[in-house]
Order: sequence, then structure tokens, then C-alpha cells
Amino acid sequence: MATSCSSVDQGRRRDSEAEVNAKVWPISQLLQHRHYINNPDSWCDRLISIVRRRLPSLWSATRIEDLALRTSKQVAMTYKADLTGTGPIRPVGYLARKHPFTKGRTSWAFIDCLVALVKQPLLGSLGYHNCDLAWCGLTIGRFGATKFLHKGRVISLGHTEIVVPGDGVVYQAPSLILHYIRWHRYLPPPCFIQAVLNCPEPGSQEYFAALKRIVPERADWL
Repeated sequence: MATSCSSVDQGRRRDSEAEVNAKVWPISQLLQHRHYINNPDSWCDRLISIVRRRLPSLWSATRIEDLALRTSKQVAMTYKADLTGTGPIRPVGYLARKHPFTKGRTSWAFIDCLVALVKQPLLGSLGYHNCDLAWCGLTIGRFGATKFLHKGRVISLGHTEIVVPGDGVVYQAPSLILHYIRWHRYLPPPCFIQAVLNCPEPGSQEYFAALKRIVPERADWL
């Protein structure tokens, strides 16, 4: 029986996609390792250069580049400069391409407290935001988008926001802040870091009482 050219082409495309997935998935997971997170150099940039040099066919695949660009355009985070505004609610971590941000290292104690807040978010949305800062594991939704691995547990990112009581102000941040810190070495403002470290247990009476003292008018949060 003769085989049509279209069926042969489809089979080749499936094989090609399988090869790409086999290469991209380990790369995406590699940066989750503690060694890469703690290293002061930008391992994301290094890994990208390795892929470009050693796997040019993978990097130049229009399917991957187009999907990354299309995803970032559709659901990119709306930029808000850190700590802007005059009221008691201050944004932190609303990053976007072409807007500079501070880079540095944070402590594991801070990450643990931030993860606890992200696991019990106060605000949510109907859709997902994605990262458009650079090529990374979250940019391409097919390879682990909106996922964050912490101590063996996977946390979904991109569709919730956290609220952190501080010293006379309340900080509001997207759950993607975890991704920005790990993959792009984003360093939040010191006041936000201190507020996260001092934050009562998310969802507790102390947590809601702290919010109520600062923003009593936001009854929809409480």
C-alpha cells in the first residue's frame, strides 16, 4: 500500500518534536537544581549560550521561538515599578521586558517564607501571566510553564498574587516573583524581604489582623 507524502511528513514532524522535547525538558529541569540557584553567575544566560552553540538546530527551530514570543506577548506581566504609589498598597515584583530591575542573591529563609505565601495566595485571576524577560523555562508554556519546584513540590505560578503586611504599608506581589528570583536573579527591595521574613503565618488570624490594621477598607481581602 502506498504511503502519502503528507503522512510521511507528519511522522517526521512527530519524530522531530520528540527529539526536541527530549532535549529541552532536561534543560528546563536543570536550572531547578540547588547548585545553579546558588551560583552568583547567571546560569540561565550560560545555558542559553550552550544551547545556541551546541544545538543550533534546536535553538533555530521556528516552532520554539515563535511559541515563546507568542506566549510572552499574550500573557506578559503588566509592569509596575517597585514600591510606587502614594497609598498603603505598594507593588513589588511586577517585572517586564525593557524595564531594568535590581539583581542579587536572597536567603533560603526568605524563599521559604515567600513560598508559604504563594501557596496560600490572597488574590487570584481567571488567566495566567507569563515571563517575558528572556528565554527561560517559563517562557515556553509547553515545557513546564507556570511551575516552580521547591523542596520536591511543584507550585503553580502566574495566576495568583500575594499580600504581605509591612511597616505601615501592604506589599502586593505576583506569584511569578518566585520565578523572577530564581531564574533571573531579581532582588526585591529590602523592606519587602524583611516584611516577608516577619510575616505571620499566611491564612492565620494574626495575618489577617495585620492586614486589617493597615488597610481596613479592603474588606474583600479579609
